[in-house]
Amino acid sequence: MKNTVGVSFKIHTAKNVSANINSVTGSIHLASLHGDEQFKTSTGSLHIENISGNVEGQTSTGSIHASNCEGNIKVETSTGSVHAAQINGMLDAETSTGSVDLDNIAAKVNASTSTGSVSARFDTFKADAILSTSTGSVNVYVPKSTAANLDIEGSHINTEKLYNFSGETNKKSLKGKINGGGSRLTASTNLGSVNLNFE
Repeated sequence: MKNTVGVSFKIHTAKNVSANINSVTGSIHLASLHGDEQFKTSTGSLHIENISGNVEGQTSTGSIHASNCEGNIKVETSTGSVHAAQINGMLDAETSTGSVDLDNIAAKVNASTSTGSVSARFDTFKADAILSTSTGSVNVYVPKSTAANLDIEGSHINTEKLYNFSGETNKKSLKGKINGGGSRLTASTNLGSVNLNFE
């Protein structure tokens, strides 16, 4: 009979530090750091919070959670969901199978999944955003005062009243400007609806 031994590491360091962390099986959690952070695991979740700098994280099987981060944030998982909140700067979030949930975002965004829904709530919309899925819905929440160029496609488009809209719209497509135009909001799904909400 073989005994299984699990080992975990907890490292305390100065705030201004860069890290390069790799794990085969296990979760990685980074918090309260300023610098360039790279981390990768094959099986396990990724957690980052209170990070300032360039961040690149990857897992093959596991979820990703990011909160209160500023800088260029790039995270990727093959199988698992992505949750991000209070992100400033630039966010690139990708999963093959799983949902993407973004909240309190004030960043340039590229978020995608092959199978799953994408939901994004923007505090302010001042940078381009691309939200896409192959199979699933896309839900977008922006302030009523948002000025943007819209490029939206899906099996069905649901939206509230469009404020100062100029362009073309039908059941499966919406292209044009609101409030004179501004940053580009691109949302698309092959099989699913796109829901555009104003708050």
